[in-house]
Amino acid sequence: MSRSFHLAANWKMHFVASEARSLYESVVAMVEATEQRESANKVSVSVAAPAVHLATLSAVRSPMVEYGSQNIHHEKSGAFTGEISVPMVQDYGATFALVGHSERRIMFGETEDLLAQRAEGALQQGLRIIYCVGETLEQREQGETSQVLNTQMSTIGHLCDKFFDLITIAYEPVWAIGTGKVASPEEIQRAHQEVKALGRAFAPSKSDLPVLYGGSVKPDNIQSLLEISEVDGALVGGASLSFDSFRALYEGSCQ
Repeated sequence: MSRSFHLAANWKMHFVASEARSLYESVVAMVEATEQRESANKVSVSVAAPAVHLATLSAVRSPMVEYGSQNIHHEKSGAFTGEISVPMVQDYGATFALVGHSERRIMFGETEDLLAQRAEGALQQGLRIIYCVGETLEQREQGETSQVLNTQMSTIGHLCDKFFDLITIAYEPVWAIGTGKVASPEEIQRAHQEVKALGRAFAPSKSDLPVLYGGSVKPDNIQSLLEISEVDGALVGGASLSFDSFRALYEGSCQ
């Protein structure tokens, strides 16, 4: 059965400007070519690029492949050294930002309070967010997955109804990121069901929030993700850094 599926590429801290432009142009050409032929699934693509490359992508921007920032500050301007604001990224055509990625939570100590500010600031200024949730290996082994998801989703719970159309969730089991490990289909389905249920609790008048899966997504496991109805797409890290691997992912999603 045909379905819609979204691939969000997270380039993390990779590429110089010429490399970013080349990869983006290749991805755009790939998506445009697919639009000219029939495919089983409707697959959309976006790119979360390093902030320094937003200007580069702006010069070759295509409506076929949206791009956004990997980080965002809630204030429009101010004395926040090293941060980037919504007006700054929007000026270069960015349409979304990642909020709460596990690397930001763990490496840079971003708290739930800070993430709530980032999310609300972005949404209030019309920037869509991909809000990331997920448990660490220790939390998983202690049976705390549901508790962790509840806490993390509650961070944006007050925003889900008003800004429903601007929010996408990415479930990323931290223990499966960059490790080559992939959660079982049953684990993925259960986590996505929990996240969607929490979304409905926060926005009872709305339908389900879209939930992407982000845990070592590769061409050889994309088909199994497509078979899980609760998975609305994928947040792709390593496999998005090579055009060949991302093309294989994209083509596998279109089938």
